[in-house]
Amino acid sequence: MAMMEQIAIELPEEHARFLADFAMRQGMTVSETVDRLVSFLARVRNQKADAKTVSLIGVLTENPSMWDYLSQKYQ
Repeated sequence: MAMMEQIAIELPEEHARFLADFAMRQGMTVSETVDRLVSFLARVRNQKADAKTVSLIGVLTENPSMWDYLSQKYQ
């Protein structure tokens, strides 16, 4: 079993409600939902992804067109 670390996060009330509602609709706990989101973000950072997708989830801080240019240039 993987080592686990417990952390506490603070979210605006609206975000916390959204997270709890989303987790409940999916049949997951809030912790499992956050874990899956973090795992997804880690995969996106380490794999080639479409610039629009990356920028939508907030991982991309550069201009999406520059991301596409550099991705194509250094393939």
